[in-house]
Amino acid sequence: PEDARRVRGEVQATMAGESSFERNYRILLPNGEVHWIASRGRIERDVNGKLAYMHGVSFDVTELREADAMFRAALEAAPNAIFLVDEEGAIRLVNARACMMFGYTFTELEALKLDALVPDWRHRPDLRRRDTPTPMVERRVLRRETHALPRTSTPVPVEVDVRPLKEGLLLVSVSDISERLGAERESAQQR
Repeated sequence: PEDARRVRGEVQATMAGESSFERNYRILLPNGEVHWIASRGRIERDVNGKLAYMHGVSFDVTELREADAMFRAALEAAPNAIFLVDEEGAIRLVNARACMMFGYTFTELEALKLDALVPDWRHRPDLRRRDTPTPMVERRVLRRETHALPRTSTPVPVEVDVRPLKEGLLLVSVSDISERLGAERESAQQR
């Protein structure tokens, strides 16, 4: 509906001189539902450079976009700082809580390695030779208490929970445990 003008302009630009296209847009079905479409293709031109053929495919990606929206809503609702990191510790995805806890923007965090924020966030498999198989103990959830380094304050005690995912990705949850430790100290003093 609102995408019609933009898509028309993109199609005209593609026909005028581009060799391939990729676009996402919404369509309005007769029953009033809005669906998302992803289209990709290529352009063939004759010897004079004039448009001869447009080949392509279009897919209804509505369910994929809805699933992505639900995932992002769950990620943002998490009470902890959540990081998706690769095997090298490079941050691939963060939630808003991570930005608040560490004092960085999404873009700034995604340019860092997790070691810059939580130096002791995991066992150091990066120090092991690459051809050595990963021990079973590292394939399970790793939880530890350590310290995080927010941008604007002193180190903060945190609990780090690391869960391995597919394709070498790790889901890392970081929770500030300052209040819990304070309550434990207070309770111990009262005994």
